[in-house]
Amino acid sequence: MARPSSPPTTTGSRVSANAMPPPMDPAHAAPSTPDHLPLDRNLPMASTKKNESARMREIREKANEQRRAELKAAARRRALIQAGIIAVIIAVVAGGAFAVYNASRGSSELTIPDATATVSVDGAETPFSIDESRIRIGADDAPVTVGLVEDYSCPHFQEYEAEIGSTITDLVADGSIAFEMTPVQIVTNYGVRAGSAAACVAVDEPSSWLTVHEALFERHDGRSDGWRNTDLREFVEGLGVSNTDALDCIEDGTYENWIRQNTTAASEAGITSTPTLLIDGEAVSRLTAEQLRARVASLSE
Repeated sequence: MARPSSPPTTTGSRVSANAMPPPMDPAHAAPSTPDHLPLDRNLPMASTKKNESARMREIREKANEQRRAELKAAARRRALIQAGIIAVIIAVVAGGAFAVYNASRGSSELTIPDATATVSVDGAETPFSIDESRIRIGADDAPVTVGLVEDYSCPHFQEYEAEIGSTITDLVADGSIAFEMTPVQIVTNYGVRAGSAAACVAVDEPSSWLTVHEALFERHDGRSDGWRNTDLREFVEGLGVSNTDALDCIEDGTYENWIRQNTTAASEAGITSTPTLLIDGEAVSRLTAEQLRARVASLSE
């Protein structure tokens, strides 16, 4: 006969290891989680980080865009400043070049010298005038007219002037010839400046013209090729020219364009070298002093 089972034995509050817990009231049981939908407690935090990352990218892009705009603006400002500096430099250089150009060319206008006077040539009172392109010294009714196309900067004419200059002066003084001198420039710019200086003296102090004319040839050399008009003024003043108008005219280069016009006209007439000797308007071969005297004598018979 089987014995009835005995209830589990407890000691104080301890439950036997073999005892089963009483069943839980279904009303108080924890809700079950379906196997196919795991619980993710990190979802709210991940979304926040993603939003913050997008916001930071937006801020960086705006900052970069602003920086690029600032760099472009700075580049434009530098370009404008550089362009302004270049424009100022060009203006200064151009202005300086223009000033030097004007100084080297004298007056931009063509001024033709004009004068009529009587001067003393070796003690003889002799008519003196300037006519369009030439300076004339001698009697209006002189039997022979001797002309020279001269360049104060031509070394060959410098030699020729030294050879026949005194002979021409003698023939003018005794009434045998009238002398006509046409100043041009073929070699260096000294021809323009000295030619203008001689014309200034011819207009404002004609009694000193022969002296200045001879001295300008004698003084020409490589150094005087670099003279400015102020140097010519000082030189001519040292020769005894005291007329203020003549000296100011020299410094201003008043008749420089007249010399240039004479040069163009001579070239168009076929005269391309100096000295060129003309007798009664016809070009002839260069004559020595004695040959010139003989030619004048034969033409005066």
